[in-house]
Parts: sequence; C-alpha cells; structure tokens
Amino acid sequence: MEYESLKGWKYRITKKFSLRTNVKPAKAIRTNFSTLNTAGRLYIHKGFCWDGASGARDTKNIMRGSCIHDCFCNWYSKGLITDEMRGQADDLFYKLIKKDGMSDLRAGYIIKAVKANTKIRYGI
Repeated sequence: MEYESLKGWKYRITKKFSLRTNVKPAKAIRTNFSTLNTAGRLYIHKGFCWDGASGARDTKNIMRGSCIHDCFCNWYSKGLITDEMRGQADDLFYKLIKKDGMSDLRAGYIIKAVKANTKIRYGI
C-alpha cells in the first residue's frame, strides 16, 4: 500500500490497491475512492484520504488496517453497509494489524477500543 502524509487529513493513497475480504454485499458498493464487489474484493482508489489510527499511534503495522477500517466506517455512516458488515470490518481490521506484525498485547488493546467505540457511536 502506497500513501503520503497530508495536512488536514493525515494520509492519502497514492496508488490503487485491493484486498480480498469476507464482507460480501448483496450489491456492489462504489464511491469516488473505494469499491467493494459482491465477491468481497475491496478496492481503495488513488486519492482516498483517512486520518490514521484514531486513538492509537500511527505505526507501520496499523496503517493498512486503519485505512481499510476507515473506508468501511465511511460506508457505514452513509448507510451503505449493514451492522453485521460493520462488525466484520472490525474483525478484518484486527486480522490485518496482526498480519502486519502487531503484537498480541497491542492488537488486543486496540481492537477492544475499536469495538467499544462502535458500541458508543453506533449502538451495535
């Protein structure tokens, strides 16, 4: 994943990338900077901006997960994905930060904070 630092938004994708997910909408989701097809393939397009890891330090092993998670959160806030898909996005975030080398202790702390924030913000 290639990105650059910004003012305002912290980061912007500089090269499109994709990832296979378990989140499979009945109808493809397409926005200006992201796409999720019905097979679960996620595309983050050049120009997508996000603010990094909310409440955690932006380290290399959290960047991909935070980018993808923010994409799903944006869709959720616009009513484009269901509560169940929002929960799947939290699980995907955890899997990605672990795959990218985060320790069990830090990843556990971060996913608990993410899930608590989901309950507070969205009641799910």
